[in-house]
Amino acid sequence: METMAGGPAEDTQRLREIHTYITAMEISPSFVLDPSITRGLDYYTGIVYETFLNGLPEIGSICSGGRYDNLAGLYMKERIPGVGSSIGLDRLLAGLDQLGITHKQASFTRAVVFCLNSEHMPQYQKIAGFFRDREIACEVYPDAKKMSQQYAWAEKKTIPWGILKEDIMENTITLKNLLTRETLIGITPEEAAEKITGN
Repeated sequence: METMAGGPAEDTQRLREIHTYITAMEISPSFVLDPSITRGLDYYTGIVYETFLNGLPEIGSICSGGRYDNLAGLYMKERIPGVGSSIGLDRLLAGLDQLGITHKQASFTRAVVFCLNSEHMPQYQKIAGFFRDREIACEVYPDAKKMSQQYAWAEKKTIPWGILKEDIMENTITLKNLLTRETLIGITPEEAAEKITGN
């Protein structure tokens, strides 16, 4: 595809980065690269995506969206990046009900992996995937901003646990209780998961 499009470019590099993140989180089997997808709105400036229920592909996309940089900038002086999606809630709930897998979701984000170095984002995504596999809702902070800003963001979202990965080569992390300020340094992800879940 890259060769047919004229060679390496910013867009193809971005696709490679996204593929790296998906692979690091070990969720690549759930994704398919489909260059034929075109969204009906003309303001998309990058990747677009559609989401389907594997058990009911015939009902169509239940979540769609993409990248639309500077859309908000039409109404202000600043240039603002943007990405978003819309969920067909009625279709999603009907599909889940038909598949018999509806249930109440009582939890919100329980932990956030802080970004100390944007070059280590694949490893951060892999760590987040580890906790998600253990049914711990986990996010990754998207930018290597000042830690004070990252802490403030997590507190605003009332996320109780923060995860820091200082040494990428070691299988240890630092777990911080953002409510009590208790900090556990040099523990394994398994130990952190036990601490978060209370098991």
